[in-house]
Amino acid sequence: MNIKSIGLTGGFVCTILGALYPTTSPAAIVDVTYTGTVSSGADSANAFGLAGANIVGDSYVAYYRIDTSAGTSTTSATVNQTFGGSGVGTTSPILTSSVTINGVTVTVGGSYYGVTYGENDGAPGNFSEQYQFASNNKFGTLVMQNYIDNNSATLPASISTSISYTVVGTDSQFGYYQSPADGVIEANLANLNVVVEGVPEPATWAMMILGFLGLGFMAYRHKNQTAFNAA
Repeated sequence: MNIKSIGLTGGFVCTILGALYPTTSPAAIVDVTYTGTVSSGADSANAFGLAGANIVGDSYVAYYRIDTSAGTSTTSATVNQTFGGSGVGTTSPILTSSVTINGVTVTVGGSYYGVTYGENDGAPGNFSEQYQFASNNKFGTLVMQNYIDNNSATLPASISTSISYTVVGTDSQFGYYQSPADGVIEANLANLNVVVEGVPEPATWAMMILGFLGLGFMAYRHKNQTAFNAA
């Protein structure tokens, strides 16, 4: 095998291996979604396209995009949380948040103060909880918080673990959204889904970049060699 073939093959292999078999560092970005139905409130400001109508029974979706590496963190075997925001002079872990009712989405944000919290006290029969909070101003007039509590140690203490959980009758749960225009809207929660986005290690990025550089170099060499032969 000649040098060009080795270079081309090596670049191709590096690229493919980096794409197909990436190593991942501990997850930082997490997407948290609660779904349920509105239990009280009205669309007073027509934010959700219902022009002041009673929205009890309508679908409710609360979404948080969270950077679990941001803010101030506490970590233990039973409790994990990170919190912060401009209101306390740090970075909020809440990158963005929103509430969707009647298929219409309103952004809440969370830069002023945000919290993500997980607790699991151990053996079955003990308390476990997932909780998220987001506020976008110091007056607390644009706020969203959601939680599910379980007394069978079902929910993880981790705040960076994928979860697909359906509320059972013995759980405590609560969805809450407050805005200056619509006032308070509350919800009964039915499901929690947490999706973790893996972050590629620097070595993986390096392998992929080297692979693409190798392919580009060999294409350049091939082009020059073809022009030389033609001459």
